[in-house]
Amino acid sequence: MAERSGLAARLEWLRSQPGVVPASSLPPSPEAQAGPGAGRKPPEGEALARRGPLLELGFRPVGSYTWMRESRVPNPLAAIRPALLTRGERIEPKRFLFLDTETTGLSGGAGNLAFLIGVARAEGEELWVRQLFLSDFPGERELLELAARELDADGILVTYNGASFDLPLLRTRFLMHGMRLDLPGGIDLLRPARRLWGGLLESCSLHSIEESVLQVEREEDVPGFLVPELYFRYLRLGECEPLSAVFAHHLQDIVSLAMLFAHIEALSEEVEGAGSAAGDAAARLPRFDRYAMAIMLLERGRSAGERLLSRLFEEGDERAGRAYGLLLKRARRFGEAREVWRRMWSTTGSRFAAVELAKDYEHRLRDLAAALELVERASRLPLRGFPGAKEAREELLARRARLKRKLARAEEGPRP
Repeated sequence: MAERSGLAARLEWLRSQPGVVPASSLPPSPEAQAGPGAGRKPPEGEALARRGPLLELGFRPVGSYTWMRESRVPNPLAAIRPALLTRGERIEPKRFLFLDTETTGLSGGAGNLAFLIGVARAEGEELWVRQLFLSDFPGERELLELAARELDADGILVTYNGASFDLPLLRTRFLMHGMRLDLPGGIDLLRPARRLWGGLLESCSLHSIEESVLQVEREEDVPGFLVPELYFRYLRLGECEPLSAVFAHHLQDIVSLAMLFAHIEALSEEVEGAGSAAGDAAARLPRFDRYAMAIMLLERGRSAGERLLSRLFEEGDERAGRAYGLLLKRARRFGEAREVWRRMWSTTGSRFAAVELAKDYEHRLRDLAAALELVERASRLPLRGFPGAKEAREELLARRARLKRKLARAEEGPRP
């Protein structure tokens, strides 16, 4: 379900939910009534009352304030050996650690903490997910210690926007408890998701990717903005039932994270496995930015990236033509690069291709007249609406002036 945003949308959603009211309308908590400095440990009767619902939801106590639920689902990585997102290195799926948190706020800050930390790892045909739940604030250090045990130093952490949110938040909380957090190396899937689908989807939130790319439909999901509210209700009133939706939401986030990782790797494997028909294979696959995939493959040194760029260039993709020509140039395959520039210039009037072709004529073919003619024609093209138009014109004019000086010296002949 798409996330709602804006105060009006939140209020509308809240009004539509039976029994859900803002925290401001709830009776004050016992510690608030007791005044500042009062302890947060619930009375024994209240603590016992909270155990039953958590046990019914599959959690078991692993500390004074920390509960754990273990779930096993089909492993999306069972049939792949990742190499694209790991920059060409083949790594066993069991080393990946999929991390997600639910927090008391949707932004950063020292007052924000994680009350639900989930880590999943691949075990054969299954994905094992452990969710650690903080039942009250005094147990935060305990929660963090238990979470640290799940993060193997030799593992590879996989998150979605974790580099900007989850990991800084966890580091802050560890630091505030005088603890050190040694995190394994990581992969954040937000960036490759934006590259592959950012130009095709209105949003690259994980839920948007779920619906549009992974075809995951959540029947009853809790909006992200309501998660902190439900946790605070639990702390104040001991209401556990509304949290069941939060636990399910969190579990699906982690599973979707693993599914997205596997999906991106499967796309790259399909393109690579197609050999010379990489472009045809990419065209048959679910919708994604094929140019972005080609660049990602090239960044990993995969030859399928060049084949895909070549196919996209044949289809008239100017971005691919630029990248393909530069790739050939860097490989010193100047004749092939020259043909790319010529076709781009003749078919699309690309200024970029004209400049590259002029460079080739000037420095490799030593044909100054042909280089000057290209620059003259490119400089006469209208620049209105062209990105970087001023810089492009200045470059063309400077190159034209230099070529004219060279030609003039060549016509004068050698000095006596």
